[in-house]
Amino acid sequence: MYDAAEPLIRGLDSPVVILSGTMLAVVLNLWGVIHLSGSRDTQGLTATIRVDRRPFNLIVALLAAAVLGAIMLYLVLENFAPR
Repeated sequence: MYDAAEPLIRGLDSPVVILSGTMLAVVLNLWGVIHLSGSRDTQGLTATIRVDRRPFNLIVALLAAAVLGAIMLYLVLENFAPR
């Protein structure tokens, strides 16, 4: 019988799944937006970082990074508070 208190698929509320999924969202969205290139010439190395204008990818990456930041801030404040 269906119980609303039980997760529909077990394990999706695990911290490992939540953190790795959020990190994966950041990496995959930035992967499609940021392009790195480099070249060597007589005077040294030249590196170029190019960011494409893809607002959806940037918004999702920034929101996922904000969620990760909030979780990490909570972790630090909750576990390393003065006693």
